[in-house]
Amino acid sequence: MRHRIILLFFLTLAALAGQAHANPLQFGWMVPPMWSGTDWNLQLSLANSSGANVAGPFVVRVYLPGHVEFRGNNAGQWTCSTQPGNAQQVNCSWPGTLTPANWSAPHLGVYARTSPAIPPTTHTLRATVETPTVPAPDPALCTGTPSSSGCLVAQIQAQASRLDLTDWGYTSDMVTAPGPVAEVLQPFEAGVERRVLVGFQPSGYGVGNIPMTARFHLPAGLTFQGLSNGIPTFTCRSQPDGGGQLVTCSTPYVVQPGFVNIRVLAVANIDIPGPLYIHARLENDSQQVSLAECIADPVGMGCGRLAVHTRLPRAPRLELGTPGVLPAEFRRGQQGHLDLPYRNAGDGMASASRLVLQLPPGVSWNRTTAVSMTCMASGDPAIVGQVVGCAGPAVLENLQLAPHFVLDVLYNAADTLPVLIGVDMGEGSDQSLLDDCAADPLQAHCALLEVPVAWRCADPFGADGIHCDGFELPPTL
Repeated sequence: MRHRIILLFFLTLAALAGQAHANPLQFGWMVPPMWSGTDWNLQLSLANSSGANVAGPFVVRVYLPGHVEFRGNNAGQWTCSTQPGNAQQVNCSWPGTLTPANWSAPHLGVYARTSPAIPPTTHTLRATVETPTVPAPDPALCTGTPSSSGCLVAQIQAQASRLDLTDWGYTSDMVTAPGPVAEVLQPFEAGVERRVLVGFQPSGYGVGNIPMTARFHLPAGLTFQGLSNGIPTFTCRSQPDGGGQLVTCSTPYVVQPGFVNIRVLAVANIDIPGPLYIHARLENDSQQVSLAECIADPVGMGCGRLAVHTRLPRAPRLELGTPGVLPAEFRRGQQGHLDLPYRNAGDGMASASRLVLQLPPGVSWNRTTAVSMTCMASGDPAIVGQVVGCAGPAVLENLQLAPHFVLDVLYNAADTLPVLIGVDMGEGSDQSLLDDCAADPLQAHCALLEVPVAWRCADPFGADGIHCDGFELPPTL
């Protein structure tokens, strides 16, 4: 009895092998990776390997795994359909004939869609082919591709698709770290426009998962100003969102990876020093996530959070340095020199600079060198003195300029020359700056110099003072 069972087993195997060998059709496919919630397209091929005619119609049946539904087929000569209520069994038919000269059937593409809920496990895919003269194998003897048994089978590992926020502009030196949670490197300055960039990476999702949308939830104090740029191309719009704004940027394209970069303005009355938080969420037709979910878990799928520190507006502040007087005592009838350095001690660029001198009677401005300045002098130097106003260049923060003033000392100069100096960015008039410095010359942008004038016997006599010599003493006052 045992020998009969063994003999029957081998006879059955031989019959199946003979059946598989006798099938004249070469059946194959290309099975792509399977991701959740996206398009999945199966490509099948069919050829006549017998050397004789094989008449149609040819019927291919594709048995899709659960959570995978048929959506259509390529626009060739095949016609595909499913039975109502069963989107997993796809029946495709081609009415042609395969001959030795026309041995290959038209390409067949079966288009399907995976459910976002498909389990990330192994799934079985099967397909059969038959004609009126070449029936489907019974029982089925399914093999991998290519198959000459009339049945194909494959095990597919489904993977979960994701659309992740990868960074907030880390590679552009905008934030402290990569990843979905970061903080800005430089505080947002009140009244200044900044950029907010989100990088993203889709895994599994493709062209069938459009539009892709990036949503920015801006807190109060930050207002949307427009789209800066992005890859792929985005369009953005904003709407009120509680006390802040919701900015929605969408694209009909899919790239891996990509980014979207928007412009935001820190309003003048923004909370200082912060931090304020910008929440972002990424969505498509299969992946949706709520703001509440992203706030609760900012590193969750499709979520991100950016901490924004804030500061007062940067402001320039021009201050005078220590003046230089050469010679230490001016002499009548000769030239005196003033070095009047000034610097920007603030944390913002001064768009312009202005230096104003109030010269007393007895001294006259000659020229200004060392710094490119445009100077004008007004007033009679012999009677009322001169006001010298000089328009200077912009001054970067921490930069110092040192203009050099050449003065002519007149013979009627007093023994001490009070020189009032002020520096600013050119707001108001020269006289308003001098009035400010006269009221308090100890301010950082002001100075009052008392320049001594050396007495010489010949000074009161001008060119006629030749009778004086170096042994004469100055008169006793």
